[in-house]
Amino acid sequence: AIPGICLPVWLHGDYHLDSAALNLLPFILLADELDITVAIDVAGETVDPGNHRPPTSFDCLMGNNMIMIRQMRQLRLMHSQPDILIQPPVNNFGVQDFLKVRTIVEVSRGLQDTLKRELDNLVEARLAGRPEEPKLLLVEPSALTG
Repeated sequence: AIPGICLPVWLHGDYHLDSAALNLLPFILLADELDITVAIDVAGETVDPGNHRPPTSFDCLMGNNMIMIRQMRQLRLMHSQPDILIQPPVNNFGVQDFLKVRTIVEVSRGLQDTLKRELDNLVEARLAGRPEEPKLLLVEPSALTG
């Protein structure tokens, strides 16, 4: 649901937009109610497509949107961090790749064991009263197949 491209949805007396319009990582809304917060950032980073064609107006719109989203993400993370932030390898996928969801899930599957291990470590540290630094979990770039 790309704000500005997809129309907002009317539900229960309000219009609803994609959360990226205001808060890409809304973990902060629940942080006070949870013992552990895990956020997943699917915005990705800009990747050079490798071709030298001039950008289309849609490319410019999406590029501008991604710059704003990344800036908002950085500002939010300066204020508050989740206990674990997951950034799956979505850089090779575009906003129009709706039909590639299975491939996207597959290239992210490598995070399962790492996330389980980090959650176990975090719970153990909390139970022992040891402070833990926030973690950033990434899939190795070599895992990209999309």
